[in-house]
Amino acid sequence: MGTSASYSGPKGTNPLIPAWVDTPLAGEAAATESITTSPTSDPEGIETTPATLESPPPLTTSRLTPLRTAIRTSARAGGSDNGALRAAARHFVGKSMGGSVRGARRMGAARRAGGRLAQAFGALVAGGGAALAQVLRIDSLSGLAANQVWDRLADFVCSDGGSIDEAIVRVAFFQTLRQELDNGLVDLQDANAEQLASFFERFIGECVLERLSQDGGSLLEQNGVSAATAFTHMATLRSLISVHVRQRLAERTERTLPGQFDAGRVDAIVTQTLQDAIAAVGEWGDNG
Repeated sequence: MGTSASYSGPKGTNPLIPAWVDTPLAGEAAATESITTSPTSDPEGIETTPATLESPPPLTTSRLTPLRTAIRTSARAGGSDNGALRAAARHFVGKSMGGSVRGARRMGAARRAGGRLAQAFGALVAGGGAALAQVLRIDSLSGLAANQVWDRLADFVCSDGGSIDEAIVRVAFFQTLRQELDNGLVDLQDANAEQLASFFERFIGECVLERLSQDGGSLLEQNGVSAATAFTHMATLRSLISVHVRQRLAERTERTLPGQFDAGRVDAIVTQTLQDAIAAVGEWGDNG
């Protein structure tokens, strides 16, 4: 969305699995110092704009006022005000994101990353490790350890830019990987279609939840709440919503990723999944 200030939270308190990856938290990936990257090309050959990493303007627009009020109220109650927590989720979708359709359009970095993930997983289902290696632009997966394959996938899916939106995507990827590893998915090449669909859906959901964490955490800090308190509060809200988001995405009738890469179909799948994830956050807020 491009207007959110970087939300850091406390540093170094929540290392992410896998252990071989020194994965930063959302705000650590989007540090406050200014970093400029050169233009890069994504796997489809589309040049991306140079990204400058710096603190954006404060979130002061009127569309964020309801979210700010609900987040502040719930934080003051120490997370015990269920109505305020649900109002925060509801206002995030309805006001901050502008609804699920507009919100999905705004999350361009997540859409692009989701498309690359769907492309990689589709290749794996259709042609195994050899097809996946071709998509990842490496000669072969033979001889690579499981963690090295995940690293190559992360490099393919996640842009190496410095914008907050790109940092959100990268954090979402490794949060998803940590959770799927905990669920028993160790070697990507051994994954079945259901595990790949679950990974894809969880990743899209994590992108949306990380967006909420960034917006809410930034608003809290702008209202004088400490970084540590803001981090803890947003983690609580996120954990409450995430279960509903995963359930709603898993309940959909069409979850199969295409084996043959078709840019139009993949974009439609990613966009619809983003819309469904954003809508699920709003549903959680409405059902209080």
